[in-house]
Amino acid sequence: MAGGRIALDPRVAQRGYLDVAISGGRIGLRTTRFVGLIPLTSDVAVRVTPKISGTVLSELIIRSGNVPSIIVDFGRGYLPSFNIPADVLSLLIPSFQRGVETIVSRGLMKRYVNQPFPPPWKGKLALADTIRRYRARGLRHKASFEYTTLSYHLIENIALREALEDCSRFVTKDKRAKDALHAIKELRPAFDNIPRWEGRISDLLRHLADRATRVPANYAYYDAPLWVAYSILQKKVPAPEAQGYAELDSLIVDVALAFESFVRETLKRGAIEFMWRVDDGNKSPTPLFLTTNKYAVHPDAVVQRDGKKPVIIEVKYKIGPKENDRYELLSFMEAIGADVGIFICPDIGAGHANSFVGRTLGSKRIYIVRVKIDSLDFDQVEAKLRADVAALLD
Repeated sequence: MAGGRIALDPRVAQRGYLDVAISGGRIGLRTTRFVGLIPLTSDVAVRVTPKISGTVLSELIIRSGNVPSIIVDFGRGYLPSFNIPADVLSLLIPSFQRGVETIVSRGLMKRYVNQPFPPPWKGKLALADTIRRYRARGLRHKASFEYTTLSYHLIENIALREALEDCSRFVTKDKRAKDALHAIKELRPAFDNIPRWEGRISDLLRHLADRATRVPANYAYYDAPLWVAYSILQKKVPAPEAQGYAELDSLIVDVALAFESFVRETLKRGAIEFMWRVDDGNKSPTPLFLTTNKYAVHPDAVVQRDGKKPVIIEVKYKIGPKENDRYELLSFMEAIGADVGIFICPDIGAGHANSFVGRTLGSKRIYIVRVKIDSLDFDQVEAKLRADVAALLD
């Protein structure tokens, strides 16, 4: 308590990540639409796990095009495993920036490395190589030497520089990332003498994965930033379930928003095959009344073919629509002039089938289409969803 109030992290209290109530002297927490590691205070956090597996949730995030939210300065470990669009860098940059700042302040890693072209007659005599290359050919006045020098030119530092370059390109294009751009500009000079990687990124990642598992104890502060760099270079989002080794800020996934975006993007990917147009009503609202623009409707998706009335899509991340949801969908249909409205709801393990809700006096029909999002075959899930919507559009 602080000043008679529960001292919750304001970033959580204001966003509604959890519903908090006090009853009978006990604090009750109720989950909402968010999953992930949700900090309550600087010392206490709640881990909310999804009803679907982490693998399925990650695939849902990938196909939706949405990235999770982050709670800065509240870290945990993640496994970098899943592809996602370029916006993934917006999640990784804060953690990476702080990790590199620590490295720069404490000193870049260096160790003795072999020089491929050593100065003549300096270093340790390589007896076996000398015999093979020179003595066996009768050359008595030549020899091979192993010559090592203390160097910063290491895979670890090269990977950090490449990740910094990726971050720099990203924040330069993002007008919202002024603070990050300034911070990265200040960090880059520390790596000016580190060479760029000339080969394939896949080869760098292979070397980095090996080196990141063997960080010396005296360079322990390299551990977390190297794994974050690994994620940045892979362009991959961390797995939101099991603990892992990439120390990042806490990721919080709005599952309902991810599901809504997944449905909309799935329908858009069928635009050529089914010859339809899919509009996001959240971005293009329609007036509810002809006489005023004061009130507008925002359907999740409007699907339309030439010569046919539009179909209104409302996505609900719940077992089934409630009474208010039905009234809302009917108002959307009335405003846009649609005769068919579709609720799209998840089917998680229960085996719910598509169903017909009913017909109004004005011949407006409402259906429920189920999406089995706990399936690992997302290509099949997407194909079935498009086919179900196409059947109702016809």
